[in-house]
Amino acid sequence: MIAIVFAVVGIAAVVAVLIGFAMPGEIIGPMVAATVLAGVSLVLSLFRKQQLQRALGRIHTAAPVVAEGLIEAPPLEVAQLIGELRPLGFEMIAVTDTRIGAGKPIRTWVMTGEPGTTWIEVGLGRAPMAVFLSQSQTGRFLETTARNGESIDNPKLLARGLTTTLDDALESHRTTLDQWQAASGAARVVLTLDDYLAAEADQRHLTGGMRIASFIERVVDPGIRSWLVSVAIGGAATAALLLLAAR
Repeated sequence: MIAIVFAVVGIAAVVAVLIGFAMPGEIIGPMVAATVLAGVSLVLSLFRKQQLQRALGRIHTAAPVVAEGLIEAPPLEVAQLIGELRPLGFEMIAVTDTRIGAGKPIRTWVMTGEPGTTWIEVGLGRAPMAVFLSQSQTGRFLETTARNGESIDNPKLLARGLTTTLDDALESHRTTLDQWQAASGAARVVLTLDDYLAAEADQRHLTGGMRIASFIERVVDPGIRSWLVSVAIGGAATAALLLLAAR
């Protein structure tokens, strides 16, 4: 859209000078200013992409550390969520802290239960959330987030964010998992802490940062292309105006 606006304005500016509606000197200044602004936006977008790519690298190496000793009680919202999950057959097996870069550690409460083909990560982001997780025989991860989350459909990950009850989220998760198991065999079993740490490492290796990568692909890269085209159009229009002024 931005590039289209630049193209329309650039063409209109050149035509206005050609038909004598305006003088080149009246238009060159604003055109140069707009082109410089587009150039600054391009540089900022490139810098933003670089920052996000560095974050991707940090995510891949951010292994969780199991909390030991005296562990403080979870926030009230998380405690309520954990309490709602226990009647569904899940129990706590660990509390972990994950530090990404220099940021504050992210605390996660890990739950699982028989038959072990679904385990849960409970955390507090913008709101308390429960992430139901499974991995098929083919290696693809299934992620169903209750009350938050983003949807992703990728050969390595199927993620759905549902604004629903925990019961409905679990039912939806298990329905999809049953379909996967019918097609490819028994899913991965996570019942112990060692099981979970191994599964988490595999998931982080396969899907870590996928949301950031998706954001770069959907938002950042198109923005960079748009600003780049805008700079090119603005530069071409400025050059044409300078030639007309020199006549």
